Amino acid sequence: MELRDLTALELGAAIKKGEVSTVEAARAALDAIAAQDKALNAFITVTGERTLERAEKLQAGAREAESPLYGVPMAIKDNICTRGIKTSCASKILGDFAPPYDAAVVERLARAGAVSLGKLNMDEFAMGSTSETSYYGPVRNPWALDRAPGGSSGGAASSSGLCSPQSQGRKKIKNKITMAAARLLRTIPASLLACQYKLLYEVPVQKMMTNLVPSGILRFSHSERGMGR
Repeated sequence: MELRDLTALELGAAIKKGEVSTVEAARAALDAIAAQDKALNAFITVTGERTLERAEKLQAGAREAESPLYGVPMAIKDNICTRGIKTSCASKILGDFAPPYDAAVVERLARAGAVSLGKLNMDEFAMGSTSETSYYGPVRNPWALDRAPGGSSGGAASSSGLCSPQSQGRKKIKNKITMAAARLLRTIPASLLACQYKLLYEVPVQKMMTNLVPSGILRFSHSERGMGR
């Protein structure tokens, strides 16, 4: 079974059935990051040991879990607060700032049994649409490394290339947008959503805003920025 071929829900179901352990799922995701992220620059922080410790603790409850995302690896945009984990908004200004609390949406993911892999690269303070303004360097498009992945959630978009091997080509990944979206946590104004998917998937996406609680998001605009899928 190629774990990177599974959707988030398929992986969650496999974990519940005992076909895959939570540690195996986490390790597969971390291995993919180690192998490919040097080229993509999708991550600012990878919480390797912390990720595996979390996955190991969850394994005992996998068979009884009610959440479909129990044990599923996730990644979180770097402007979403994570307690004790660097949250820099891709800026030198914030440096190694580690929030004393989790954002509301991170708390919900934790209650659902999700396993965080780390923090995703982005435009500095989310002010951009190409993810080229990060202090940690530009994010690369997984299908064409000389192109931008869109923004400001470029790390989230680019890391979708870690979910499915590049050798499978663009045609197949178009049908896996749901998988990528389910495994990545980002913020995005409605006006940029269609732009980003256009750059990566060449398919139209309806503009949307969600009603997820914005507490714990470091936003440059209280009226425009919220949680996005």
